[in-house]
Formats: sequence, C-alpha cells, structure tokens
Amino acid sequence: MHETLTPLGWILMILTWGAITGLNVFCFSRILKDTTDEIPDPLPSLDQVSQDHTVSQ
Repeated sequence: MHETLTPLGWILMILTWGAITGLNVFCFSRILKDTTDEIPDPLPSLDQVSQDHTVSQ
C-alpha cells in the first residue's frame, strides 16, 4: 500500500508548523528581550534609608 499526503494535508501541515514556529519565536523574543529599564524599584524607600544610613557613618 503506497499512501501519500494529499495537497490539503500538506497545506494543513505547513500552516500548523508555521503557527508553532511563529508562536515559539514570539515567546522567545518576549523572554529574551532586555527589560531592565521597565522593572520598577519595589522598595525605593528602603534604598533611601540605606543610603542615608551609610552617609551618616
């Protein structure tokens, strides 16, 4: 028995792998993007207190 993939099967396979690859690239680009400028300081008041403490010593 010699079975081959139909043209519709090829189209569906190419679209599916394209979607998988596209989602993978999108996720990796979001993960690996440098976002250090966007991270707010969670405790700026403690930073100010520790700076004041080290200056006074």
